[in-house]
Amino acid sequence: MKNRSILSLTFFMCSILPEAQVRAQVDSARTNSITENAMALQFGIRNSFTLSTFQGASISLQQHTSATNAYRYGITLGGNFNNGTSSYSQIEADTLSTGSSSSSSSANSASIALDVQYLWYAPLRNEAFFYSGFGPHGQYNHSHSEQSLQYQPTDYVQAASNSSDANSWSLGISGLVGVEWFPARWLSLHADYEMVFQYRWLKTEMASSQTHSSPPYPYGTNSSSTLKQWELDNYGVNFGLSVYFQ
Repeated sequence: MKNRSILSLTFFMCSILPEAQVRAQVDSARTNSITENAMALQFGIRNSFTLSTFQGASISLQQHTSATNAYRYGITLGGNFNNGTSSYSQIEADTLSTGSSSSSSSANSASIALDVQYLWYAPLRNEAFFYSGFGPHGQYNHSHSEQSLQYQPTDYVQAASNSSDANSWSLGISGLVGVEWFPARWLSLHADYEMVFQYRWLKTEMASSQTHSSPPYPYGTNSSSTLKQWELDNYGVNFGLSVYFQ
């Protein structure tokens, strides 16, 4: 009975060993990672071959569902915050009159964009592939700015201020075609051409005021505008690098 168990185990190991060797040989012979469940982080390539965001995305991830299809996900976050102040004073020697002025300004902006694209892959050769795809695109932007100025000679004060707010959002569809080449199994270089057809909504509000203390003459204006339009944007050619893992 013991000998029969040993023989059975030996037969089982001999039966799976060739299959395992074939799989190992196939894996070692592969020159790319275009396979099911492969994942890739993507980076853009700029001048002087420095790495940056790809397709404008802060985070770009690609997931292959098969050897011919993949999903590409991108999220882009942006923001800018600035504040500044200045002051100036002057004394007139012949009249002994004095004057001073001060100003301040601030500006901030924030944005987020989301992209999902479904890709089709077609082999050109073992190391190179042609791909095309499309998917939804969405973006939101907000910006706010303020400026104020106060001028104070000897006997009066004059002040002015301006502010503006802008909010926009866009929804559309992006499409692309490109080529991907694998110098190594886990690394690829790619270039694609992308266009976006989208609907854009923009609202801008502006306010300004002026005050003169002698006599007090306040003056102010408020304005608002709304823009609605369809756009076809050409994003041009994007060069990128992908690092694959499974």
